[in-house]
Amino acid sequence: MSLFDFLRLVYRNLKMLVAVPIVLAVTILLLTANQAKEYQSNALIYTGIGSGYNIESGSSDKVDYKAVNAAYDNLMSIIKSRLTLEEVGLKLLALNLSQEKPGVVMGNEAYIKLLEAIPAEKRTDFVVVGDAEKTYENITSLYQTGHPTIVQMIRGKGSYSIQKLQSIAVKRVKSSDMISVEFSTYDPGLCKTTLDILLEVFASRYRQLKEAETGDVVAYFEAELRKAKANLNLAEDELTAFRVKSRVINYGEETKALAIKKQNALEEYAIKIMNLKATEAAIVELESKLEIREKMMSNNLELLQKKRELSTVSSDISRLQAADVKDSVLLIKLALQEQIKHDIERFMLTAIGHSTTKEGISGQQLVNQWLEEIIKLNREKVTVEMFKKRLTDIDNQYDTFTPMGSNIDRLERQINVYEREYLEVLHGLNLSKLRQQNIAMTSQLEILDAPTYPLEPLASKRALLIVVGFIVGVIGVLATVVAKDLLDNSIRHPERAKKTTQLDVAGALPVVDKNFTKKYAQLDQQVTGIMASKIKLDQYSKDNGKATVICGVSTQAAEGKTFALHRLFTELQKSGERVCFLTPTTLTEAQETDHFYYEMNEHFVSDKQVLGQYLKDYDYIIVELPAWVSGKIPVHLIEQSDVLLWTIRADKVWSTAHLNMKSDLEKITKVQPALILNGVKPYYLDQVVAEVPVKRSFITRWIRKIVRFELGNSGIKTSKA
Repeated sequence: MSLFDFLRLVYRNLKMLVAVPIVLAVTILLLTANQAKEYQSNALIYTGIGSGYNIESGSSDKVDYKAVNAAYDNLMSIIKSRLTLEEVGLKLLALNLSQEKPGVVMGNEAYIKLLEAIPAEKRTDFVVVGDAEKTYENITSLYQTGHPTIVQMIRGKGSYSIQKLQSIAVKRVKSSDMISVEFSTYDPGLCKTTLDILLEVFASRYRQLKEAETGDVVAYFEAELRKAKANLNLAEDELTAFRVKSRVINYGEETKALAIKKQNALEEYAIKIMNLKATEAAIVELESKLEIREKMMSNNLELLQKKRELSTVSSDISRLQAADVKDSVLLIKLALQEQIKHDIERFMLTAIGHSTTKEGISGQQLVNQWLEEIIKLNREKVTVEMFKKRLTDIDNQYDTFTPMGSNIDRLERQINVYEREYLEVLHGLNLSKLRQQNIAMTSQLEILDAPTYPLEPLASKRALLIVVGFIVGVIGVLATVVAKDLLDNSIRHPERAKKTTQLDVAGALPVVDKNFTKKYAQLDQQVTGIMASKIKLDQYSKDNGKATVICGVSTQAAEGKTFALHRLFTELQKSGERVCFLTPTTLTEAQETDHFYYEMNEHFVSDKQVLGQYLKDYDYIIVELPAWVSGKIPVHLIEQSDVLLWTIRADKVWSTAHLNMKSDLEKITKVQPALILNGVKPYYLDQVVAEVPVKRSFITRWIRKIVRFELGNSGIKTSKA
């Protein structure tokens, strides 16, 4: 669409472009005639979410802008949430109901509206005058039980409703840590009071939600800590009971001491065994020196008895001395031992006499030495037996301590597991409490600018609404007109017809209405003359010396074919040409000279010589054929035609049916069909006559020339190159 076409489209719809915006502006003017005044109040809140300092802040902490933005979204969602607005509405209603008269809390108009909604006689059951808290508790209870009046006040459309409170504007101030809250309503007191209550409710809910984030976590860790502590205590008690039962204080040190003890006992036992063997060897040697083995044979029983008694007494003395016993029993045993020694000594001396050995040792000395060795042998036997028992006891202790180590390790390992679990839970609890304390500190929102009582109403937007309405009307109408024009797929004008159909346009006839003759007096004659001249020029160039046959066709009936061909017939007659016009039979006879009718019969359709009677008398024979869809098409006549005129209405869309008809015509004749557009809007005919002959004002002519860049005749002087 060119600029000229656009301006022409605007000009054609100028009345609508003016009328619709004016009507819309007047409508807005009337609707806003009794517009109520609006009062606005605002508050500024510091949150400290992004840049505030807290317990967890560090020198190298980086700001997570995504988390900060999410925190602000959550914060503003809390303000706009249904529960928050519901609580604000109930508290505001309770505060206003508890007032006896208008004041700062609400003005006279708001007080009157509240009286109309809830008359004084209906308040006595739940309103406590002067006590907003008690009134709030009462109406909250009524609201929860579905009291119709209270529910309507909160869920309806009044000043206390959720719908009205949703108009509260909440936004973050640029990229700072502050948010702005704005609210406007018809009453200044109601406006400020609403914001005051909103900030109170919002701060409380925000703090509760933030504290609840860690409250459950802290409770969880505290419960887990108690369980871990109980498990640890139980494991330690099991280890203590096991040690008490096993009489073990320090298993590691005791096993080490036991190993050393066994090693020492084994070494001492080996020494005692060697001492025993040495003593036995010494006794054998002494006895050989005393030479008493043969001499004692006769008295063997008595001596053996004395030796047994001495061994028994010596063993008893050794055991008593090993047990560190120093009572009368030991003294008796010692005395008995001396007595037995004396008896054996006496017996031995009697047996061997007082002779001496080869070495010169007296018998008395050998006997004493032999007795000492006998006593020593008994003592060492007792010692060896005691060491055997001691080693047996140590082995028993080994048997006891061997499984005890595994049990202690298992119990200690269990204690270590419970201890680590306890420490981990304790660490998590400490972190959660730190986070809880940090949230408690950071959830304290600070109000920088408290809501103020608005003294003046907001400037009226009535003028702006009227202007916007007018502009919207202009744009809406213009968009509708342009869209309608762009979506129109009809042929419309000659230029579009030629581009769409790929056929030449022989002529274009305007749509004729009651104002056509007055406004376009010469246009009809001009377009008809141009159409006739074009046909004459085409045939003049051919000049084959015979009459020119012009066949007029159309796809359907009522396309204006008869009208178009009759205008061509009339125009050719005016130019002095010999022309006849053949049309199908009608009920009325032709009133014009050279206008003939033919019968639509088989003879006309098939006879090639049907026009023979007219060829010698006329220069042009115009034949109107039936509509293509009728099926009665004289194919041979179309084949003989020199000019084939296809009449199409300009408001029709070039469709598949037209394409099929074009293809069929091209098969019948070598003559390319030419279009006659009927019913073209007069302003499109400037494509035919260069400029439609119509009376225009100077301004209109001047604008047309400028838009078309026809500045040579516009009265505007152009610079010479």
